[in-house]
Amino acid sequence: MAYMLALPTIDALREALAPVEALRGEHALFETWMRESLAAIDALHDELAQWQRGLTRQQAALDQREAAVAAEQIAAEAVAELELREAEARQEIRQLERQRDDQLLAIEALERQLAVVSAELRHANKRTDELTDALSAERQRAVEEHRQWAAELREMRKTMELAVVARTPAAAWTADQHSGGDELAGEGDGADSQPEQRRQALSRRATPPQKQ
Repeated sequence: MAYMLALPTIDALREALAPVEALRGEHALFETWMRESLAAIDALHDELAQWQRGLTRQQAALDQREAAVAAEQIAAEAVAELELREAEARQEIRQLERQRDDQLLAIEALERQLAVVSAELRHANKRTDELTDALSAERQRAVEEHRQWAAELREMRKTMELAVVARTPAAAWTADQHSGGDELAGEGDGADSQPEQRRQALSRRATPPQKQ
């Protein structure tokens, strides 16, 4: 820009030199001024070159700063993405923890149900054992009653036979009284006890077995 401003001055000098070409004394001064102006122009060129180099350095520094800012932005974006992933991971962990707690509650409920079922099974087994024992006792009692009934039937038959013998003619009975008198007396004592035995047996049969 300084050079462009100097050109009109040089043109002006050239125009000024036209009317003063005759003035030889001023020609040396003009040449001196020209040299000084050219030196100033060269100095301005050097200053412009230095300014250009400074601008280049500043541009390079600006480029580096922009690159650093871009790198920081990329790093910030990477950090933001990592933070987002961390938040998602924490959310997933909390969800898994809730699922684990739900599963633990379900397991505890199943364990309680298992305990209840086990207790019911033990009670059922105990009840089965009690019913089995009661059935065995009832079967044993039935066998014993059967034996008593068989004995009572035998005794009743003997009693009926004695009654038949008692109704026979007196002569036949007199002929046999010496031989069988003692036996008949013993059987008569047994006959006296038969009604009581039959009453007890009938009472046992009439009583229904108690449910366990």
